[in-house]
Amino acid sequence: MSLNRFVILIDDDPVLLYIVEQQFLKQLPGDELLCFQEAEEAIEYLKDRSNLSPDLILLDINMPGMNGWDFLDVLHEEQLDIERQLKVAILSSTVDPYDHSRADTYSSVVRFFTKPLNLDSLKVLLNNPAPASTDEAGS
Repeated sequence: MSLNRFVILIDDDPVLLYIVEQQFLKQLPGDELLCFQEAEEAIEYLKDRSNLSPDLILLDINMPGMNGWDFLDVLHEEQLDIERQLKVAILSSTVDPYDHSRADTYSSVVRFFTKPLNLDSLKVLLNNPAPASTDEAGS
């Protein structure tokens, strides 16, 4: 099957990565998912211009080492978000309204998903990447 869309998932939880990978295989078989447990590794991937640019990045906020906010700051400071026209969807279990407000300050952030990830909401986003004003809760 041909590659339709390419998504990067950055999350430090190996169980979540496995579950999302399995869901992708079953529900989005034509799409490709690349997972990173460390945000630094994803930054290095994105810095390499020979690598494929993702259609969407799913980003956890709370991670050891470089967290999601640090990742977004590096994308902006190094202008990777502009050069590669990156779209980021936050994927977090946070209920802190400040996190939602802070996400709005990054032009590359197009959505804020609440864990667990609802693949139906992700499919809608992949098919229509325009920003939405409401949060998407998991199922």
